[in-house]
Amino acid sequence: MTGAEGEVTAQPSVQATGPEEGSQARPGPGAPVPETATETGRERAKLVFASFLMLFVELALIRWVTANNVFVTKATNFVLLASFLGIGIGFLNAKTNRDYLRWTPVALLLLVSFVLAFPVILQTLNGPHPFQGLHGTPALPQPVSLGVVFVLVAAVMAGLGQGTARLFVGFRPLPAYRLDILGSLAGIAAFTALSFLDQPPGTWGVIACAGLLVVLAPRVRWWQILAVAAVATLLLLESVVPAQEWSPYNKLAYHQTHGPTGALYVSANNIPYQAARSLALLHRQKAFYFYPYRHVTRASLGNVLIIGSGTGNDAAVALSEGARHVDTVEIDPLLVRLGHMHPNHPYASPRLTAHVDDGRAYLQDTSKHYNLILFALPDSLTALAGQSGIRLESYLLTEQSIEAVRAHLAELSPAERAALPERMTTPEEIAGAVLRLVEDDGLAGRVMVCWTSEPWGLVAAGDVGYAELEVMREPRRSGAAGASPRPGAAR
Repeated sequence: MTGAEGEVTAQPSVQATGPEEGSQARPGPGAPVPETATETGRERAKLVFASFLMLFVELALIRWVTANNVFVTKATNFVLLASFLGIGIGFLNAKTNRDYLRWTPVALLLLVSFVLAFPVILQTLNGPHPFQGLHGTPALPQPVSLGVVFVLVAAVMAGLGQGTARLFVGFRPLPAYRLDILGSLAGIAAFTALSFLDQPPGTWGVIACAGLLVVLAPRVRWWQILAVAAVATLLLLESVVPAQEWSPYNKLAYHQTHGPTGALYVSANNIPYQAARSLALLHRQKAFYFYPYRHVTRASLGNVLIIGSGTGNDAAVALSEGARHVDTVEIDPLLVRLGHMHPNHPYASPRLTAHVDDGRAYLQDTSKHYNLILFALPDSLTALAGQSGIRLESYLLTEQSIEAVRAHLAELSPAERAALPERMTTPEEIAGAVLRLVEDDGLAGRVMVCWTSEPWGLVAAGDVGYAELEVMREPRRSGAAGASPRPGAAR
């Protein structure tokens, strides 16, 4: 009887609880999905931090390796592709027994040591061996240099990718992606902030190495600690190299020579970039700086705008040619600071106002008008990601930018305007002429373009020659060069 009663009493129990259990297994529409066992606050924080570290290290490697190896500068998206490959390998191995993360400190140490021991420096534009390594030694062959960098970057990112992926798979897809994106955005924001604070690689390295130890915890080995300590030490030592500073955009190294041919020489990311010369030396060696002033009179130079003023050569020339006021626009604040070492000290002149800004942005925001506007050899040394044929300064040489220039030219007098020809050169024609000079003749970053308000016109001057493009009735000083038959014809 007891068994029968037990059996009878057990039956309702099963029937009562069965539907309840079934409803828990299959939540109705709109019901909240229960958390998995690993979706705790601590695990969320770990995934956000791992994603932060992965993006932070990726951005740091893209900038740092490019600044030390000219071959990588020329190979657009090289470090980015290696990073994508490494992250992909790490995610594919999220559930395998292979542990890439534990070897990440060693891979990072090998990468940093290789890049610092075998940099690639563009020493000269001429000769059979333009690329050099440390102390004038020949650079490694390009396939070797690029191959080693690619493998080591992929190895570093594979470890970080696997560490992120192992946390990622413990979450439901949407929360995992949300936390991953949150951490990635935090990594981008942090690196951007450090860049605009002019922080050198030593700061990036300390953050990355400390973060790597956090991700490895609690199973950190002594050799991992030694590896990350060595990485941080190497990057800190690089950060205190004399006469070398890191701006938000470039690694800038500089040295100053004295004597009759003395100048301030600046290289950016191991590439010769600018040379701040005295006015006397510019007259002898770089006369094209003075060509735009053949098209204006000294009396007409009320306000002059120079976009891409760099270390100050163009500003010094404008002041020497009688400009009553000069506005300079330079996006890199460190170049402006170095410009205070210019032999003629143009940035110290009370007739000059320096603006640290993007050229296009300044033209859009200012309400001032100018008698002469000069695009002064703008050269970012940077090709846009995914668009290796387009450089950042290409956005200065567009129809929209030229329209903005026209809008900021000073008004002509009624007599000057009445004397203009019926058909003025259009911004489209001018943009096309300049872009042909830049693209077809390979002068990207080495073209000086100016516009004057009496009348509206265009002059282009490069460090390899001089050409007048579509100039309409330009007033000239005596001895001005004749117009070339086509853009870039004069060399």
